[in-house]
Amino acid sequence: MARLEEWSSPTIAPQGATVGTEFGLRLAAILMRQASYLVTGGAGFIGSNLVRALVARGHRVMVLDNLASVIRDRFKVKRQIQVISAHGRMTGWVLSSVPPVLAFVMFLISPENMRVLWHDPLGINMIALAIFLQITGAMIIRRLVQIEY
Repeated sequence: MARLEEWSSPTIAPQGATVGTEFGLRLAAILMRQASYLVTGGAGFIGSNLVRALVARGHRVMVLDNLASVIRDRFKVKRQIQVISAHGRMTGWVLSSVPPVLAFVMFLISPENMRVLWHDPLGINMIALAIFLQITGAMIIRRLVQIEY
């Protein structure tokens, strides 16, 4: 890149005396300073870094890119995330519902064995702990499956 150099040219009077001085930049330096660039593909990795470097040097930059493919890809990823998180949500519902359903089935099959849990203090503590752990597990699964997009 050409270096911007200042130069002065003294104006000579008719008798040979110096009247004044004009300060300015060379024409090439002026054109280089006023250059504007058109960057195609500026939304990509290389284009965005090129734009950033040109702007840092003080150039005017215009970016031209086809964002339709970027938007299409983002919608595709969003749909994939929705499908994967829906699968995770269904798995969470199944895992959360299995212990209560199993306890109910065991109560229907053998009510005498399940009544011990309701009448013994240790059984009540075990039921309370099971409910607490079940709710905690369901909350953890819900948090894992919740993906923001």
